[in-house]
Amino acid sequence: MKTSKEAICILNDLIRVNNDRNAGYRKAGEELKDEDIDLRVLFNQYAIDSKIYANRLQNILIATNTDVSEDTSISGQIYKAWMDVKITFSGHDRASVLSACEYGEESVQKAYTTAMESEAVFADFIYDIMEDQQFSLKEVYKMIRLKKNELAAFK
Repeated sequence: MKTSKEAICILNDLIRVNNDRNAGYRKAGEELKDEDIDLRVLFNQYAIDSKIYANRLQNILIATNTDVSEDTSISGQIYKAWMDVKITFSGHDRASVLSACEYGEESVQKAYTTAMESEAVFADFIYDIMEDQQFSLKEVYKMIRLKKNELAAFK
């Protein structure tokens, strides 16, 4: 299987985004109060999911004898920086953490949309993997928004 240079760059970027998302959810879980166990469980699962997504994309590159980049992506840098700044300056309360996660998920969606709309040529199965991951990530985004809206309605 031959993968174009542009496709390789895009896959590496999505790997980095997922690695950064994993780190972001781990950090968000650490910042929550003890009584926020429901979010800690969710965030732990989201971190695990990101690791699985990254590994799946890495396996594609490994199968093509392509190096997996360890650099930080622009999208990933934005995601991590926002999570760090938002949580640091807004406190460790549930609403602040959910807002940071919502923004992070928007960044992840943008990265996947950019990848899917690129001119890069992917094998059908690779495109299907990216599409499945983006669908799952959209569901997470919806859940984060739901939790945030429930919290706002409760106040």
